[in-house]
Amino acid sequence: MFLLLAVCILISSIAAAPVANTTQLTPEQLKKSLEPLIAFEKYFDEAYLTAIKTVFSSDRLLQQAADFINKMNENKIARPKTHEEAVRLLESEYPELGSVMRAVTNDYENRYQTLSADAKKFLDDIEKRAYQMSEEMSKASEQVKTTGNMTDPLGLVRTLSKLFLENFKQYQALDQNVLGELKQNWPKLNDFLNSNVFASLIRMVENTLSMSDTDLKEYISKFNAFL
Repeated sequence: MFLLLAVCILISSIAAAPVANTTQLTPEQLKKSLEPLIAFEKYFDEAYLTAIKTVFSSDRLLQQAADFINKMNENKIARPKTHEEAVRLLESEYPELGSVMRAVTNDYENRYQTLSADAKKFLDDIEKRAYQMSEEMSKASEQVKTTGNMTDPLGLVRTLSKLFLENFKQYQALDQNVLGELKQNWPKLNDFLNSNVFASLIRMVENTLSMSDTDLKEYISKFNAFL
């Protein structure tokens, strides 16, 4: 769940870098950030795919999601530190969207509770990094709000890339028992992690860390053209 959230945040940050003077996330921008995930729907287990498609196909839910994110970025509501806090806040602020996310969270929690301590730690660490990524996006949004521009959009992309790669390195170090647990509980996600698509994503992220500023700007431009 949170690895996919990290993917979405990373894609959003790359897509947002060239338009760093934007102060408000729009439903259209949010929908664009979800499009790459929809394209790979075969890698989603049913609960997650249903939630994504439900939000993706509803202008009302997209607006609610965009409003929720904008409120966090504007410090109108406290940024949650865990997925449970996020869902409770959604249920309070936007009950319709909250009910969609509650179904996903319940599905996740039911699977999570069956895991060993090592498997739980891996998922907990991914959750922490996903929210670190969210915090970095929030800081960038605050810069735009106060100065009219993001001071270092390329630095943001690189910071999020490093956090994302920490997830991958930790995944690579897991023993076979933990990998077996994850595969049993999230078989389609396991397929994604072993796919050419994921391998290409890793190469893309690694490339952002080795490129010059000029090359990274060009790379981002091509990435947005692809999206």
